[in-house]
Amino acid sequence: MVLILPLLYFIDFLVPLINHPDLLFESPVGVIIAIGIFAPLIEEFIFRYSLSYKRFYDNFISRNNWRKRFRWIVYSSTLIFGLIHLENYTNDSWIFYSVALIIVLPQIIIGFILAYIRVRLGFRYSIFYHALWNLSILTFGVTATYLMNPVIEYKKNNIELKVDCTPFRDRYIDKFDIEKQQDTIYNIDIKQFPLQVIVDSIYGKGVYHVNDQFLNIQLKSEAGIHKDEFLKIMDEEFTIIDKVTLK
Repeated sequence: MVLILPLLYFIDFLVPLINHPDLLFESPVGVIIAIGIFAPLIEEFIFRYSLSYKRFYDNFISRNNWRKRFRWIVYSSTLIFGLIHLENYTNDSWIFYSVALIIVLPQIIIGFILAYIRVRLGFRYSIFYHALWNLSILTFGVTATYLMNPVIEYKKNNIELKVDCTPFRDRYIDKFDIEKQQDTIYNIDIKQFPLQVIVDSIYGKGVYHVNDQFLNIQLKSEAGIHKDEFLKIMDEEFTIIDKVTLK
């Protein structure tokens, strides 16, 4: 984590990474089941179960030829494992694809570690390590989300704005209320909604890409705030990219 997390922040600085929260990830139980059980089982079976020579392989390749080509089998399966994780992002610019290998370098590194564990210790140990890694990243991310709140606390020119992030969504307490006239916003009271939904409701659907996450937003302004000024304040802390200019 010490090596990989700074790399991810650096990549995000070079090319802002755009993703969106899966509906499955709205609840902590769904996240734990998805990344702590299903993802390790499915990905280990697809990419690393076959790294141990099986008897039926004799129909396709001899054990001796398998050993000669084994390193390339590991390299190719690990590279594909890394590239599959580009699916986590919705970026479609040439800059994104030009640094694709750097973006998935963390997954490639983990892929090599998992391949080593699978070959030396066994399949169940690679599943266990994969699950442990995923849950460690989840714990770090959830903790960081709570510690950095409030993400925005803005008081200036009769404008009061507070924005909190939340790692999960509780639909029993969600709320979506925006009071505005034309391009001027007077009040926002939003709880537990994705940033993309919020941006689309103010600026129109399909205008901006965002690195999505669930937010609580409270804004009060008697004189009102222009929607472009609101976007500027939000863009200082969140990744919001114009789909036309990609800026």
